[in-house]
Amino acid sequence: MTKCEALNELKKNAGSQFDPHIVDVFVDVIDALGDVAASS
Repeated sequence: MTKCEALNELKKNAGSQFDPHIVDVFVDVIDALGDVAASS
């Protein structure tokens, strides 16, 4: 499973399997880390 697929799965199940607030924060952190890694 790719990173994109995993994030989509989390977003799809936010509110049913996963806490939607946690998913939002997690996705924001992963996106921020991706930006940091890309600029290194």
